[in-house]
Amino acid sequence: MKALLKRILPKGLIPILKMKLDVFYYAKLMRKIETAEQACSYIFGTPIHANLGDHLITLSERFFLDTIGYTDKIIEIPTEMYQVFKKRLIKAIPKESVIFINGGGWMGNLWPFEEQLLQDMAVSFQKNRIIIFPQTIYYDRAVQPYQTLMDRSVHALEVCEDLTLFVRDPQSYDFAVSHYKKASVRLVPDIALAYFDCVRRKNWADRKNAVGICLREDREACRDTQVEKTIRRLLKEREWDVEKIDTMSKRRVSQAKREKVVTRRLTQFSEKKMIVTDRLHGMIFAYLTGTPCMALDNKTKKVSGVYNEWFHDCGSILFVSEKTTEDELLAFLDKAGCGDLVVENRLYSKFECLKEIIRNG
Repeated sequence: MKALLKRILPKGLIPILKMKLDVFYYAKLMRKIETAEQACSYIFGTPIHANLGDHLITLSERFFLDTIGYTDKIIEIPTEMYQVFKKRLIKAIPKESVIFINGGGWMGNLWPFEEQLLQDMAVSFQKNRIIIFPQTIYYDRAVQPYQTLMDRSVHALEVCEDLTLFVRDPQSYDFAVSHYKKASVRLVPDIALAYFDCVRRKNWADRKNAVGICLREDREACRDTQVEKTIRRLLKEREWDVEKIDTMSKRRVSQAKREKVVTRRLTQFSEKKMIVTDRLHGMIFAYLTGTPCMALDNKTKKVSGVYNEWFHDCGSILFVSEKTTEDELLAFLDKAGCGDLVVENRLYSKFECLKEIIRNG
């Protein structure tokens, strides 16, 4: 039904429908931007959709900017608002304003619409200072469009006068420094990890005897079914309850309800004795809540990329592949079962270069 509606409805109408009644709020916000007397900073591409990982990213970005003493007023421009009011935004936002682009996994040809949107933001505001929060970049030659989209991506970032691209895994970093010659590229953790001190973690004794299963069913899923079966068998043998949990909401989440909804889902993760996931933010939700996690990879390899760079020495997370032995799985279950895994805020210092570039350029 969604695909059919996208084909028959005018393109300009779709983002308006997605905003629902919030369209009136964003229309009013647009008028405020046009009449503003002083320059503000903007975060483009923030979510009002159902992906709570993206909402956590935006919460973390705003928290991070606040903690480093960023003094400019911040205005969010959700994807749909950008689409509807693009021409007015270009005219209204002065060149002195800093443009932040929301982090995530939307660079590459697996999600071509989102990639083209980021390109458009960069080109449209090429004279502004642009900072792209940590991204994953994934281009697959077997997926079309490939070359055309990649060429446009290179062009979009090269025409910008002052653009810094932050990426969250080594594969994306290698790709970026090879292709985006004029951009400043930096490797830092996923910005969601900066939210660590905002998360309340349940005591081990208060958790359910349950494992949360958080697995993808979209185009990024590529897990080894045999590995998944082995994990499920071992959980059954230990008589652990298995409950489905997700980093997706059943319905769209507005900017106003974001913190409440994300906090509620983090609490649900915190109630589990363990998480099994192939979602990057499933792994990150688990880390933030101090919940042991078995992490499987996804198609773009962002789970393994982030794990290998930032979590490889974190005892509360076990990366599971076809090479992982059953003995290794059992040893991790032993530790998870008795709560003998400690999580610390050990990554905040890794955001130092992000802080310096935001504050000092």
